[in-house]
Amino acid sequence: MPLVREAEVDDYWPMYGALYVKDVREPDRAGPPVGELLAEGVVRTSLGSMARAGDGWLMDVANDCEHVVRIEVHDGPPPADDLSRWDAVIETPYASSGVAGLNVVSGGPVGEPVVLGRPGLYRARCARRPRFPGSGPIGVAYRYRLQFWPVDAPPEPPQVLRRRDVVGGDRPGAVRDPNDTGYHAAVADVVALLLWAAEATTPVTLSWLADRLLTSAATIRTVLEHPAAGLLVVAGDLDDAEAPLTITIHEDSIFPNARPRGGFPTRAAPAPAPASAAARRAATKATAAGRPKIARQHRRKSQ
Repeated sequence: MPLVREAEVDDYWPMYGALYVKDVREPDRAGPPVGELLAEGVVRTSLGSMARAGDGWLMDVANDCEHVVRIEVHDGPPPADDLSRWDAVIETPYASSGVAGLNVVSGGPVGEPVVLGRPGLYRARCARRPRFPGSGPIGVAYRYRLQFWPVDAPPEPPQVLRRRDVVGGDRPGAVRDPNDTGYHAAVADVVALLLWAAEATTPVTLSWLADRLLTSAATIRTVLEHPAAGLLVVAGDLDDAEAPLTITIHEDSIFPNARPRGGFPTRAAPAPAPASAAARRAATKATAAGRPKIARQHRRKSQ
């Protein structure tokens, strides 16, 4: 579909190993309602091996060196005829106020924000490839292309279109090292799928997860049984790749400002602070005693 507008930054320096896109939120431009666990930072996970997104945020892995980032806005799905030129390509839903921009984690905006369109759901096709052959002293410098276009609800869950890496990394899962970064990234990829699958009430199986991440059902089972997957609680038959699974987020992996609603915890509004220190101490005790128990869950110009 036709390209509506574009913006490019050729000297993007990320922080904490993450390329970061964030919505510009204004009172009269709220994003669409989505599950609270899709809000930024609610679920304790590491960066995934691929780009992932949620309610007003998108992140991809990026070494701490200089990258080129191109953002494109389309009025429909752009052509997918050049995917072989990229090392990693994934499509993911993105809930947006309609204006977003490149940011730095713990920093601020980079360049001018880009108008995506009206507040609503978008699909983002995120692609990356090395800028130069080989790796520099602090990692590979990448060229990123982020393409956005509007979609209707319910959103299709993320789909990996191309990858060169191995899910979980090169280290066999049998080693079962709880600090294995490759498996922590794979678990984050699975979490992103689960949260968007919940938005679309999509049934989850080992085969479905494997198809979405371009890997095998056996590999997904290894990820789910790895110590790095301790934030997930799995119920179902892992011996049957087609059997329905119920996979939810463990309560310890949800930040304290979340509360249960239906099958998933949600973000709670902060209570007003009492006037006095004594009242604050009393309110803190009362809040702790009464806190709900979360069920243990198995124009071609940027504008």
